[in-house]
Parts: sequence; C-alpha cells; structure tokens
Amino acid sequence: MRAPLLALLLIAPLALLAGCGGGTSAPSGTLLISRIDGIYERGIDAPEETLLITGDEPDAFLLDPAVSPDGNRIAYIVQPPPRVVDGRYDSGSDLWVANRDGSGRRLVYAHAQPNALTRFPAWTDDGHVAVIVQEIIETEQLTEVVYTVQLADMETGELRLIVEHALSLGAAPSGAELAIVRHSEAGETLQVMALDGTMLREAVAAAEGLMPIAFPRFSPDGSRIAFAASDAPLVTARVRGGARNGIDGPPQDVWLVDAAGGTPRRIADLKEDSPGLTWDGSGEHVYVLGGLGLYDVNVTNGAIVRVGDGAFHGQIAWAPGR
Repeated sequence: MRAPLLALLLIAPLALLAGCGGGTSAPSGTLLISRIDGIYERGIDAPEETLLITGDEPDAFLLDPAVSPDGNRIAYIVQPPPRVVDGRYDSGSDLWVANRDGSGRRLVYAHAQPNALTRFPAWTDDGHVAVIVQEIIETEQLTEVVYTVQLADMETGELRLIVEHALSLGAAPSGAELAIVRHSEAGETLQVMALDGTMLREAVAAAEGLMPIAFPRFSPDGSRIAFAASDAPLVTARVRGGARNGIDGPPQDVWLVDAAGGTPRRIADLKEDSPGLTWDGSGEHVYVLGGLGLYDVNVTNGAIVRVGDGAFHGQIAWAPGR
C-alpha cells in the first residue's frame, strides 16, 4: 500500500482509547472523510458512508477535504500514482476543487517540480484557499526543501506567498487569520498570522514541548484552536524501543488552546496515528479521524466516543448538511 509522502505527518498509534458519555447538544451536519479510494460523506448520526469524490486515475490518493465558507465547494488534494517524467521520479500532489455534491471536479494548481507536495487547503473566503506548497531548491551542492504557505486563487490557480517554513495550517472563520505550525531551533510553535504573513501572536510556544503539532483548527466562533500533538517526554518513553506493530512515529493526542494564546490542555488522550480533526458547527464537538477509529470528542464534558472506522493517514472536515 502506498502512503502519502509527507514524512513530517507519518505518525502512528500505541494505544486506543474508547470512551462513552453524552453531549450537551445533538451535533448536526455531515463529515467528509478521506480514505484510500476517495473522499466519503457521512451524516454525523448515521454510520453509512457514501463515496463522494474519486480520483481520475487508479491508485490516486485524495487528501485534505475542506468546505468553502458558503458551503458550495470542496477543495482537496490529489496525489497521483508515482510516475517518471523526463527521466525523474515524481510523486507530487496538486490542488483540486469540486462542487459540494462532488461534481465538476477541476484542477486548480499543479505542482511545478517533481515530488513537490501541496497540502492542507484552508478557505479564507469563497474564492481563495491558503495551502502549503513544498518548494525544492536544488544546487550542485545540496537540495533544500522549504514548506511555504501560499494563497491560491481558486479560479486562476495563481499563488501568492504568505510565509515560509510552515508545516501545517488552518484558517479562522473570519478568513483574516491563519493558525500555522512552524519549526524553530527550540521546537515547534503554533502561530496566528495575518494573510500578509505578519505574526499576530503565538498561541502555543515551543517551550510547551509539544511536537509534532498538526491540523490546527479554529472553533466556529474563532476563540479556540484544537490541534493534534505529541507530548515529547511521554513520546520518548513510549517509542524508545523502536517501531513495532506499524508504529512509524510518536502517537498524538488532541489538544485545545485559546486562540489568543495560553496554556494548551489535552482534551482527548488517544495516542492515535496522525489524527486529523474538525469542529462541528456548534463548537461543542471535535471529530477526530485516526488509524484506529473515528471519534466524537465532546469539548464541553470531556466524553470520547468511538463512532466509526479509522483511516490510514486520513483527514476529516465538517460540512453543513445538504
């Protein structure tokens, strides 16, 4: 089985937590889930899944679904099967868009260099998506890989650089701010930035010792950010023996921090494999997709319920019902 080639997110579980408990309100809407053969849709309260979008080529991976603010379109990533182009191996990925019902699939931006990756689209308004684009700089002496945040025009495919050296991102409901994971010598940080690349504040400092951090997601009211991360001291003890049972990196939990900054707190002790996450429309639930399960995390009362099957390095997004 071929896995998406973004090594910084290839992390795996050591334990499975399944909880029980009720919520304070009934969640509504649908979930978009990327699995091996495409992007699926399921009602939050219904276990049945419907294949919504498939690739135009066999064995293509579809990743990172994101619904536009008006609810009418889905941005997503396609990683075609590896191929040889002009004598060079290429397994890069591209930005696509489709109508909310899966029709009208269209390529927006194709990677410009062999093996260059495009990931994590986040709508800033109904016409633009912030996305991480990998740039490969080659000289006679070395090859440098830089992960940049670019703003893509969803009609023309034109890109505008926002900031360099970014690992993952999410957009605020207003579209005016981005939560961006960045790496420093001290560790990983979660920064809130304006669309011109100005850092507005640091939501999670490197001193917190959380690494890797991934999938930052603003709550519907923009006041909080949920994200996946590993607690470094615990990870050291758990993975010291090396990879086993499919483990390819530190397991991650789900954390929550005020968007204004502060001390992050763990809201779901899952130890999952690269868990993707999304808020529901009420702001009371975070849905988490890991390798071992799909979980409903009630942010209000702390209840964790396993509600479905997991997906190997899959991603998830909430959407209004249709």
